[in-house]
Amino acid sequence: MVAGQPIGTMIGSRMINNAQAGFIIGAVIMLAFGFVALAIWPREESSKDMERTKMTLKDLAVSFHFPKFSTSRDFYKAFGCRVCMLLSYQMISVYQLYIVEDYVHQTKTEAAGTIATMSIITMVVSLTVSLTASLISGPISDKMHTRARY
Repeated sequence: MVAGQPIGTMIGSRMINNAQAGFIIGAVIMLAFGFVALAIWPREESSKDMERTKMTLKDLAVSFHFPKFSTSRDFYKAFGCRVCMLLSYQMISVYQLYIVEDYVHQTKTEAAGTIATMSIITMVVSLTVSLTASLISGPISDKMHTRARY
């Protein structure tokens, strides 16, 4: 996601004046990477010899429950932080064209160039911050023994 969204934004900004070609290119890229994922994804063992149990509607409903807050406090902290982070990132990303056009007063073509540049900067900064945060927070989590246990 850190690399894919900025790259997609950059490609999309280059197609600002030809949306139909942009949608076609996007569809072709998604189709191609779908086949790449199928080719490199590890194969699972066959399940034909596994024991089968009948699943009831109640079993299905129970499988969708959230964990108890008292036993999964760290899960809810991480979930809340992740939702807020992704929501804020998506809001900026989705409205970026309108922000640059309306508040920076650029034309659509100029705004597309600005957005392409910003997407490259976003990707580099996001990758750097993600790697740095992982290298710092991993040892801290190990010392605090707060890592999720599944």
